[in-house]
Amino acid sequence: MNRFRVAEGMEELIRNLFMDLNLRLKMEELVTLDCLFIDRTKIEANANKYSFVWKKATEKFSAKLQEQIQN
Repeated sequence: MNRFRVAEGMEELIRNLFMDLNLRLKMEELVTLDCLFIDRTKIEANANKYSFVWKKATEKFSAKLQEQIQN
């Protein structure tokens, strides 16, 4: 069922599709690159001192993401 993901050239195709989708959403002003949400990020209303994300880590990820989208 998931063989398409490991087929030759699919990694680049999926990456390009993701970038094209993001660029299209940005062009249509449906999304901005101001806010990021990463899978498995813990977000709670009653978070304790161990459930947080460092600001520098999110800024670093944001810079890498924007660089990947532009390339």
